[in-house]
Amino acid sequence: MAATTNYNKTQFQTHAYNSTTVSRTATETKATNTAAWALQIFLGLAFLFFGAMKLGGAEKMVAMFHAIGLGQWLRYVTGTVEFVSAILLFSPRTAAVGAFLIGCTMVGAIATNLLLIGSNPLLPVVFLALSAALVALRWNRASATIHQENVVNV
Repeated sequence: MAATTNYNKTQFQTHAYNSTTVSRTATETKATNTAAWALQIFLGLAFLFFGAMKLGGAEKMVAMFHAIGLGQWLRYVTGTVEFVSAILLFSPRTAAVGAFLIGCTMVGAIATNLLLIGSNPLLPVVFLALSAALVALRWNRASATIHQENVVNV
């Protein structure tokens, strides 16, 4: 008599997901992964520094947020978002979320530079482009992680 295997719904979904994951990861090239890691490390270190400058009350940051005219609370919020986003960049599972948050912060920085303080928005534009590239590179991994957690929790 042949042995039969009974799979419940969760086991079947998890098995089906794992085979999909293998094919997805196989298409990710080594060069793409290396580029993503380079962006993660660069943006992560940069925004740890920028966030620390804002949270630490660097004179230049205090003066810039004074010129914005919305109070120093905005410096603390921006610094916290930048710092937390930078930490998220150091894991491939959360890198897309961190890069997305940095992108949102850079949209605000571009608008602030153009509309409130009249400075050149080139640096925020560059960081927006880099964070958008990182979101594009890491989005599949982030969505696969979310999908996997949903399947396992069914």
